[in-house]
Amino acid sequence: MAPSQWIVLWRREAVGATTEFVNTFPKTPALVRHPVRCGKPTCHCARGERHESWRLVWRGPDGNQRHRYVRQAELEQVREIVTSRANAAREERRMRAEAAAELRMLMRLCRDLYREFGR
Repeated sequence: MAPSQWIVLWRREAVGATTEFVNTFPKTPALVRHPVRCGKPTCHCARGERHESWRLVWRGPDGNQRHRYVRQAELEQVREIVTSRANAAREERRMRAEAAAELRMLMRLCRDLYREFGR
């Protein structure tokens, strides 16, 4: 297989890699716009108007910030996945807070009953 065929094969395999990464990553990474310059002297980015690039950003186990490039072809799909996971995590936090509040109320009620009726 020629090296040019390897590149084509790698690109085909990598097309869904970011989407799969977002779906299987344990935490929800942030989708962040990352303006870049291409370096061509005649490009509009040389005058200050940068190109739009998107990255997934998260904290690694060591606490350092990690990032992964998101291809333009996968941007909308990744954005939908990140948004739905963030909404699901928000709903889970809300439900946990509600359950904790109900538990505190039940514990207060039990404590009051114990005080009223004794041992």
